[in-house]
Amino acid sequence: MPEINQQPTILIVDDMITNILILSDLLKDEYDIKIAKSGLKAIEIANSQNIDLILLDIEMPKMNGYEVCKNLKNSEKTKNIPIIFVTARNSETDEEEGLNLGAIDYITKPFNKTIVKLRVRNHIKLKEKTDLLEQLSMYDGLTNIKNRRFFDEIFEKSYYESRRKKTNLALMMIDIDFFKPYNDNYGHGKGG
Repeated sequence: MPEINQQPTILIVDDMITNILILSDLLKDEYDIKIAKSGLKAIEIANSQNIDLILLDIEMPKMNGYEVCKNLKNSEKTKNIPIIFVTARNSETDEEEGLNLGAIDYITKPFNKTIVKLRVRNHIKLKEKTDLLEQLSMYDGLTNIKNRRFFDEIFEKSYYESRRKKTNLALMMIDIDFFKPYNDNYGHGKGG
């Protein structure tokens, strides 16, 4: 879970340095800004750093924004990073395609700076709440110990990784008989 005082990180992806500078200058006071001038660099950064939101242009050489979005949404590591397209393409068809690929918003250039700041702020707040709910769902509320859902997800990932790497996987589950009287006597906090 992100630290309370840590600024969220935004990755700005555009092949035009002017567009990067405008967005960076607009958001730098509230967010940690990373930049990429190509789709491949954006994918590399998203896979190697903790990115909270991506502002992505569509028109770029070699790999356009749609391809970048598809790649990020098909990766287990990056699929939950919110993507906002910021583009000169303003047709409903383009917007529909971007949203169908998994983007959470679509902003056309030229854009209103205040509206962009508000949309980014709203999506960052939504991501922070989603991340918190995801983390809370993995722990028992009473004991603050990782729960069965956490186990199931880790086990599934470990199982498929061991199959992919063709390695062995060992698992041991232990149950303590008659533990209920201990919890009843000392409380779930002590027995957790």
